[in-house]
Amino acid sequence: MNIKFTIILIFFITFPAFSQESKYTLVSINYDIVGITQPFFLEKKLKLSIGQTFDNLEKVTEFEKKVNQDLENLRIYKDLKIKTRILGSNVYLFIYLDEAWQIIPLGFPKFNSETGGRVSMKLFWYNNFGTLTNTTIQGGVNIMPGKEIDEFEINSWDGSIETTGLYLFGKYFDVSYIQALKRESKESKMWSYHNSKLELGTDFPIVGDLSYNPVLSIGSRYNYKPVDNTISQGEIITSPLRIDYKHGFSVENINWLGNFREGYDYGINNTISLQLTEELLVKPTTSFDLSGSFYKPLGTLPIAIGFQLSGFLSLNEEILGLGKKIRGIKSGELYGYYGVFINTNIYIRAFKVEKVVESIISPHFDFGITDYQIPHYGTGADIILYADRFKSMAARGSISWDLTEFKPENFQIDVTGSLFF
Repeated sequence: MNIKFTIILIFFITFPAFSQESKYTLVSINYDIVGITQPFFLEKKLKLSIGQTFDNLEKVTEFEKKVNQDLENLRIYKDLKIKTRILGSNVYLFIYLDEAWQIIPLGFPKFNSETGGRVSMKLFWYNNFGTLTNTTIQGGVNIMPGKEIDEFEINSWDGSIETTGLYLFGKYFDVSYIQALKRESKESKMWSYHNSKLELGTDFPIVGDLSYNPVLSIGSRYNYKPVDNTISQGEIITSPLRIDYKHGFSVENINWLGNFREGYDYGINNTISLQLTEELLVKPTTSFDLSGSFYKPLGTLPIAIGFQLSGFLSLNEEILGLGKKIRGIKSGELYGYYGVFINTNIYIRAFKVEKVVESIISPHFDFGITDYQIPHYGTGADIILYADRFKSMAARGSISWDLTEFKPENFQIDVTGSLFF
């Protein structure tokens, strides 16, 4: 902390609070920030304002803890300290922040048994200009062995830019654009297409942790082609132009305790789509999905559990690629008009070097069923790595087996830069 901040803090420590007032008022917020965070955006994000009142000292203590936890949940500070001091009925808040790295250019290889090796570049830009907005720019190619020995081919590629938490007109917005060559599959049939998609979302707080979340997107799919003669051109399921309006209600109450999570979130959504077919006909579709997650550290043990339940119902459009919701299952093996999925993890701290790095081993078990297929099961383990300098990032390696028709040699490997859920 700097000298000015320390002197102010010591001054208020010398005046203990013996007030009998029934109300306490926040009269000052004092900052010591190592970095570029702007107090205006911090106060908007944390809903801090001069003039806040508290009924008693217990409420002041709860307020201090909440500010500390809200800052931890941002995952952009490597060190922070929060203190409140009271003079009479006046509450003074002191905030010390030391920012983790903000701009992280990262190039690294990834691998997935189904999609192949991936060479990608990502630019993570956290806390843009101190506004608590985060931007990610990324691009990469997926490479698989070709038909000939020593031959490799690019089976998909993508580039995107995504900005989250953009504060405009008193609201927070998420905006993204993606350009990609993708593959889609149903059972053994596979085809590729180019995809351009623009998406804009926001949220409207209702009460407590409940919010309404609308997302509008427009996308175009074109240049459809069969892959390896697995399907004829006329059999490919196409959607040249699509406008989606996804909206729903959600509750989020998840806190980060170090690199473990505690709490829950759940929500229900409806998606209304308008698709323009190749015959220039407009096809409306609608679907519903619900999901819920729960996380709980087990006391003082270096162990936590995670659980996710999700389901969907599509009234007039078959949903493809659902195998990706179960680790160890190929994406094309599950599809349908409705289904239910369960994902479970046990998180066990393997080692930790304080303020440097932490590794977590996480056995998992997944289950899923749709209206077309028998139940599918997958199991295995994740290895998750957190670096203290990269608070918002996680590296994950997974090995998973398909238990539906178990064969020891039938496993999948996934090396990526994000958590499964």
